[in-house]
Amino acid sequence: MNKKCIAVITARADASEQKDVLSGISSAAFSLGHSVAVFSNIYNHWADDKLLNFENIIYDLFDPLPFCGVIITAEAFKDISILNGAVKKICDVGIPCVVIDGSIDGLMSLWSDDSYDLERIDEHLICSHGFRNIDVLTCKSGEHFSERRLEGVLRAFAHNGIMCDENKIFYSGNFWSDSGEKLAKRYISGELSLPQAVICINDYMAFGLCSELIRCGIKIPEDITVIGYDSSEERILHFPFLTTCRRDRRGLGIKAVEIITSQKNKESPRKSEIIYGLSCPCGLKAAQIHHDVDTAFSRWNRTALSSFQKFSGALTACRTLSEYTSVLSEYFHMLSGVSNLTLCLDKAWNSQRFDGEEFLLFEIDGVKHSTLKTVKNKDLPSNIIKDTENPAMYFFSPFYYQMRLFGYMVQRFDKPGSYDFSFLDWSKVSANALEFLRMKNDIDYLTQCQKISKHYDAIAGFCTLNEFRRIVDAIDSAELSECVMYSINLNVPEESRFSLGENYINGEVSVIASAIRKAVKSHEALCVTSNNLFLILSKNPDAYFFDRLKAMVCYDLCSKDKTLSAKVSFNEYRLADIDLILKDTKNCGTGLKDNFVNPHYKALLMMRRNIYSSPKHAASREQAAKSLCLSTGYFAATYKKFFGISYNNDCINAKIMRAKYLLCTTVMSIYAVAIACGYTDEKYFARQFRQSVGCSPMQYRNIAY
Repeated sequence: MNKKCIAVITARADASEQKDVLSGISSAAFSLGHSVAVFSNIYNHWADDKLLNFENIIYDLFDPLPFCGVIITAEAFKDISILNGAVKKICDVGIPCVVIDGSIDGLMSLWSDDSYDLERIDEHLICSHGFRNIDVLTCKSGEHFSERRLEGVLRAFAHNGIMCDENKIFYSGNFWSDSGEKLAKRYISGELSLPQAVICINDYMAFGLCSELIRCGIKIPEDITVIGYDSSEERILHFPFLTTCRRDRRGLGIKAVEIITSQKNKESPRKSEIIYGLSCPCGLKAAQIHHDVDTAFSRWNRTALSSFQKFSGALTACRTLSEYTSVLSEYFHMLSGVSNLTLCLDKAWNSQRFDGEEFLLFEIDGVKHSTLKTVKNKDLPSNIIKDTENPAMYFFSPFYYQMRLFGYMVQRFDKPGSYDFSFLDWSKVSANALEFLRMKNDIDYLTQCQKISKHYDAIAGFCTLNEFRRIVDAIDSAELSECVMYSINLNVPEESRFSLGENYINGEVSVIASAIRKAVKSHEALCVTSNNLFLILSKNPDAYFFDRLKAMVCYDLCSKDKTLSAKVSFNEYRLADIDLILKDTKNCGTGLKDNFVNPHYKALLMMRRNIYSSPKHAASREQAAKSLCLSTGYFAATYKKFFGISYNNDCINAKIMRAKYLLCTTVMSIYAVAIACGYTDEKYFARQFRQSVGCSPMQYRNIAY
């Protein structure tokens, strides 16, 4: 791969706003003979925090070395800090980088002239309609976007002799529709008098304001005029059609390429334009709304016209990876404008966790069947971005099912373009089918286990006690001296056994077995007895093996089991006789019945499970005591009596355990892990982790892997 390729880091590349920026970037780059590689997540704002953090793994794939420059569209991100790792790589290499509509220390910024745009909007209201009683709905005070756009409005006020009244500027705190709804309710209640017009500094605020006003019988524009900004594609879905202003985002993309390449593009940047609708007395311009509707529906209907039902059915019928990739090739034509698709599957896609070291690459072009090759993680971009005579545009995105990352998908466009709704659905169907294929493989495995149930347990897939004894006896005594035996004992009180039944116990066994597989490596011998005792024989385990094992088991149990039943205990033995271990663990868990008699035990146990399943949301000791109607002192003493640890220390343990789990099972950055565990300061997290574990988070991950 040569250096004539520009990298773009963005989010939701299918969104209309980002499409405009990418259109300018690709057009300018292609005219100069440069290719473009876009690194983007898929769902972003619509995903919950867990999925969003998981999606953002795509930015860890980014390596600036193969590129001549980088463009970051900061406006696309809720939190630009997720790019800290990518930014550090860029600064270390020292290649040109431009940040569009955002500011990152050490990097060049390129801003929209939205201050001028808002001044034009305000001038339109004052000069064309004679309005002088105008309110402004903006974001929180001090926000760069908010302040810059507000400046434009205030300049128009000053030019026309309108005094600035701070009481008519409303700081909402966000850019979403709920802020518009809140302002509307203040007008409706009579708290605020209705102005002639409201300027909203983005469309989503205006959508919320209009919807709530109309719902309560206020007419737009007869009673009040509402103006937005940004010209969002969703405008056609709201009534009345919003009057707004379309920024020249395409021009920003062109300018960013010019800065990166130090070459002037032939295309002249366009100016922003006011798009008229029904929320302004100017009235609707039919040609414009027809164009907007046709543009939007041409994108949205592509999905509806595609044969996704047939596609899904064909994928579901696949029993091998080869069959699966052949079906992808057969239905490749459903992707609009895509000339080539590369599926980058983690070599360990069928295992319990994402490895990320090696990938299986399947290239699909719709003419020939997929071809397969294996590449290292560091060589991934250079193996996909081709050094061809004609430039191309590449889109890198995560390929996953829920919280299971399979790898990445890379689309190539030979003409400037971007992925759309059809790809989002195509990718989702493909990922769902791959998970189904993985599950079928697991079922086949369990079926094999059942066939040899004499030697292996059908639920856990581990060997039986007799088979485990045979394995241990066959090991040379010198080799056995280097081994360590671990036991995990699942103890369920009789009253719980009776009320919950064997299905509950089997479910617990299955969860523990799955957690053990995540923690162990291939050379460990695994056993489960008839009374739910797990034995693990490990040769020369690493320093944190036992710690990792406990973290995996406890986290999975807390995440999946919300009942108040079982107790799990852990032990470590060196050169111990199996019979002595069995005797040692026979009475483990006694005392549970006494605890259950205590009126506070169940509530405290439920509270503890919630802490360990979601440590990020753990309450303070005072709040926890108050929730149970107990004094803080009595709560603290009772909690320590039951669990042998103070409440505050237990909360810290829960956070550290969650961190261990994420470090071992995901490729999330250390910063993302810290945030997921409830820490706001990455350095404080690292310091507390070291105090608890004895090493840094990165050292722990390196040993675990």
